[in-house]
Amino acid sequence: MSNEAKRVIDNAKSNAAYEQLERMMPEIARQADLTARVRWLHYRASIRAGFTPEQAIELCQNPNMTE
Repeated sequence: MSNEAKRVIDNAKSNAAYEQLERMMPEIARQADLTARVRWLHYRASIRAGFTPEQAIELCQNPNMTE
């Protein structure tokens, strides 16, 4: 395959990926909204459990408790 053909194919793949991402934007926005609401719930629950706001923020940065 020539360099020009490879460039054209790579460009087409890249454009297709961008177009797919563009179509997914409403779903990505919806997921981001949900993530923000869940983090807010975790933060508020941590405050209710007696943690300081600073500690609650730390806890919310790793809600999966993997560290």
